[in-house]
Amino acid sequence: RVTSPVVSSKPVTLQRREIVKQWTTSTDGAPIAGRRVSAKLMTYAEASAAMMAPHTTEANAPRGIGIARIDHDPDGLFWLVAVSGPGLPQGRGPALAAGSPAQTAWMLYDVSATGGSAAGTGTQYAGGSASSGTWPLGFDALPDRCR
Repeated sequence: RVTSPVVSSKPVTLQRREIVKQWTTSTDGAPIAGRRVSAKLMTYAEASAAMMAPHTTEANAPRGIGIARIDHDPDGLFWLVAVSGPGLPQGRGPALAAGSPAQTAWMLYDVSATGGSAAGTGTQYAGGSASSGTWPLGFDALPDRCR
């Protein structure tokens, strides 16, 4: 006898306000001026696809390899987070000039919303240039499952 599949659903334990606060408030509790943060709740499959999409207008920009991690539930809930503004962590990209790394204009990453996984798809860093802009291209049009 065949039965209906069982769908395991874990509750969201990492809230959007926690993500926003970690990027907009310094360690002493003061607000960080000029930061923009947005987090969208998605399934892992949606977040992974969004991470692999182009986020700049640069034709030769590096792309993800397009293969989702098999150790993640494709229906598990993840936050896709975009952050822009001053003082962001540096990526590992090429330097603008000898000895000076490119300033990070924005970053994009995903993180488990349920605590079910310690690892996401990865993180993208974009230096300030005309092709990268000040916000990930296409991010605002992505769906958000948060009610």
